[in-house]
Amino acid sequence: MLRVLLDTNTIVSGLFFRGNERRFLVLALTGGFKLVLPEDVYDETLRVVAEKFSDSERMEDAILLLRAISDGSERVARVEYKSHLQKGTVMASHRSDAPVIAAVMGSAPDIFVTGDKALLRLTDALPVLSSRNALRLIGNGATGGR
Repeated sequence: MLRVLLDTNTIVSGLFFRGNERRFLVLALTGGFKLVLPEDVYDETLRVVAEKFSDSERMEDAILLLRAISDGSERVARVEYKSHLQKGTVMASHRSDAPVIAAVMGSAPDIFVTGDKALLRLTDALPVLSSRNALRLIGNGATGGR
């Protein structure tokens, strides 16, 4: 089964807004792919949701959806990708991206989905795609690649 790692912004967007990002969450729930969920991405998602959406009328539904996708995901503990953190720091344009890059390197998903332009430039080192391109690939029944 295709293994897909979504960055925090992709997950948060899917929790609160319709569009490609929501389609990823639905696909993860319905078995369209296996969601790879690193500890840093999960923790950051919880933090962003609490900080930016605490007064949202969709908060309860968003938390339930996050729990559902988390329960069905391949959880990756920080210790499993910690050894890649130094290289992630070197590759990152922003220090906050280093744990995500390390998680991608350590968990080796088939696809890493992000809308972050700095991360999208790392195609030589990571299997990174935009939401649109990743959905196109998944929709074509692909089993891996960039």
